[in-house]
Amino acid sequence: MNENKNTLFIYKDVEIFKKRLQKHIQYVYTWYELIRGYVNFFNPEFNITKLCMEGYHDFSKLNSVFEFNGYVLLQKIKILELDYNDYPSVKNIINKATLHHIKNNKHHPEYWDDEFDIDNFNLEDRDSLPLIPVDARNMPLLYLCEMIADWFAMSEELNSDVTDWADKTINKRWLFNDTQIELIYELISDIFNLNRCKKV
Repeated sequence: MNENKNTLFIYKDVEIFKKRLQKHIQYVYTWYELIRGYVNFFNPEFNITKLCMEGYHDFSKLNSVFEFNGYVLLQKIKILELDYNDYPSVKNIINKATLHHIKNNKHHPEYWDDEFDIDNFNLEDRDSLPLIPVDARNMPLLYLCEMIADWFAMSEELNSDVTDWADKTINKRWLFNDTQIELIYELISDIFNLNRCKKV
């Protein structure tokens, strides 16, 4: 990957990104429906609504050219197993696209923290902890459920443990209140077991 050359995306890069995103969105909706059904069954007063199938979860990655370019670049970096720190201009594009995404999508805790901006964002490593933990204590239940569905989707795609992710991030990357934390771990445990029973 040479920054001095024209880095226009080839058709293959774009198609891989679109297919991967479409698959991710389908996973999110599947997990969200499990979560929504569980929450509404045991707590009907919450009445968690359905997500719109079109133009909702992560739609800005397709709707925003700015985000689209950044995330296709990020995908390319990962496929080629490169360190984006070696490509400063590419890293800048990816960081700005990431920051735009998490501040404009309600299933990301950063959306709910008015104090979070580029000064808090870890510009050296977008996947590491922010310089200051994000305050997600005002995050509504609907979007908390969508966030957990997103975690499950990523866990399924990466073959990772969603509980490990929660342990690494709760009150380290994102600050939640005690009620939110209890709900997050309850949903992770019960939804995982519910899904496992469905497969038997």
